[in-house]
Amino acid sequence: VNIGGADNKIVFDNIGKELSVVGLNNTVTYKAGDPKVNNLGSGNTINKG
Repeated sequence: VNIGGADNKIVFDNIGKELSVVGLNNTVTYKAGDPKVNNLGSGNTINKG
């Protein structure tokens, strides 16, 4: 899964292999899975929960 942009707030039920977040001040939450996380931006928050 690839996320790009700024100030996004996104919730996923499940992430498989990989999660890439590019951009500024994005908040991404995933409920299940154990992806490789690539935080390629600034001010991003990525959590399992």
